[in-house]
Amino acid sequence: MSTIFTHLCQLFQKFLPQPVPVPVPPQVDVEAGAQPLDLEVLHNNMVNFCLASATAIALTYAQIHSNYSPTFHVLSFEIILCFASFFVSKFMKPKFPAIAPVLEGVGVFFAVTAFFTAITIPFPLCLQIITWLLYAISFLVILVSTLF
Repeated sequence: MSTIFTHLCQLFQKFLPQPVPVPVPPQVDVEAGAQPLDLEVLHNNMVNFCLASATAIALTYAQIHSNYSPTFHVLSFEIILCFASFFVSKFMKPKFPAIAPVLEGVGVFFAVTAFFTAITIPFPLCLQIITWLLYAISFLVILVSTLF
């Protein structure tokens, strides 16, 4: 029994926030006016903002219209698939380093799809069609640029 408890404690410790060392910002010449831009942090903040605001818009719309549309159920399922993909890929990375990035890509796909689904819930039909055309064009551009 104690070994099971020990293994569970070790598993839960992986989820606890670890202290992150604060990086020392590089010295920038103030007169030159150049500021370093961390694109990964900017990308993560943009994704977090977009997904949070899209979900808030969808929830506001769902509160106003008390009966849930099938689109809201699809959105919930997409968010579950996104979370599951990221969650599983995090723990697969040590043993399956080639498969984990593919699963992270699947998670990104479901996150983007959930964003487009959430943002189009309150739109009229013509704007929904335009938005999903933009989604399809973006997907094709990414697919072509990745393959060639």
